[in-house]
Amino acid sequence: MAIILSVARPALRVAPDLTIDWSQWPHIADIIEPPHERVQRTVAAVGRLMTHGGAFSWVGSCFLAGPGLVLAASFAVGTATDGAGTSVTVKQGTELSVQFANGRTKDVARVLFLHPYFRVALLELVDGDDLADPLSVASASPEDLGGKEVALVSCAAADPRNDPEDMKKIFGEDPEKFFFVQPGRSLGLGTISAGEAPGLLHDCSSLSGSGGGPLIELASGDVLGLHTSGRAGTNNYAEPLWELARDPVVWDFNIGFRPAAKPAWLDAWGTPGVPMVPQPQPGPAPGTWTVHDAPLDFANPTVQLLLRTLYTTFSSTETAINLALEAGVTRGTVDDRGSAEEVWHRILDKASTKGVLENLIRSLHDNPEYGGIAPILAPML
Repeated sequence: MAIILSVARPALRVAPDLTIDWSQWPHIADIIEPPHERVQRTVAAVGRLMTHGGAFSWVGSCFLAGPGLVLAASFAVGTATDGAGTSVTVKQGTELSVQFANGRTKDVARVLFLHPYFRVALLELVDGDDLADPLSVASASPEDLGGKEVALVSCAAADPRNDPEDMKKIFGEDPEKFFFVQPGRSLGLGTISAGEAPGLLHDCSSLSGSGGGPLIELASGDVLGLHTSGRAGTNNYAEPLWELARDPVVWDFNIGFRPAAKPAWLDAWGTPGVPMVPQPQPGPAPGTWTVHDAPLDFANPTVQLLLRTLYTTFSSTETAINLALEAGVTRGTVDDRGSAEEVWHRILDKASTKGVLENLIRSLHDNPEYGGIAPILAPML
């Protein structure tokens, strides 16, 4: 864990009410859409991995990545467990728990896996009641990784591998008492572990105890990586979680990958058959519903056809949001969490309310790249 830059890479302390004083990071003024709400949601899902009966009282950071599921660094979990892969047990006389940023503590029921390649562990809590929403984890490599605005959200503790004055200036006194938001930039992909495993490089400040914290993209709030290591003045490293999403063993666990890591077509092997020749799907009869009819009625069969056409054609929620923005939907007014169907439902509702639904549908109809859905959309215009 390391401080890479002694200036312009602050560690913003999280207040007891989970708010953050962004004034310590002047660069926030340069971001068109401030990430305050997305970061606060992240903070609520981050915890401190506690051990009881072991050599340390806590061993790292972690975060909610599914219903009652927590991702952490495998080397931190390994201090309190025996075994590897999916055969892991907590050492006799030792217990694990997670203390979340709001002070609530949940016991760990079991360790589901210590990944044999990536330095990632998955823990199951005794119960998932009264917890923050799990974070969305990117299952595909983002574009333009170099220079992307990111933030590490984690715990921290004094670390002798870093300059004492830099630590005090950036983290203040008694860092182990606080949670921190550490903004910075991703630096692209590199390698760790003697050049074997891929590593997501970043320059966010970190200390001992930061391992296991989520590295989020500020623009979306999605988790890109799980922070694991660093070298002072050089680079910090995170496990690129879209690479983890490629592992079929991991698909058996309800991690919140977005979009879903397991391809939907794989289920076809359960009941194999020969696919039929695809037939063009006819559009609705003229006059049944058009984009000019308001308010939008999702019980209308034509509106249902529109929704189904959009979420099956544009299954990437990031693409959906970008199309909505281009049509005139105001940035930040549509919640981009959830399935493609849920996001498109919200986009259509917002576009109709704002009066830009025709812009959206016409732009898709007129774009030659989407010619396959033009016959469906034409009668709606």
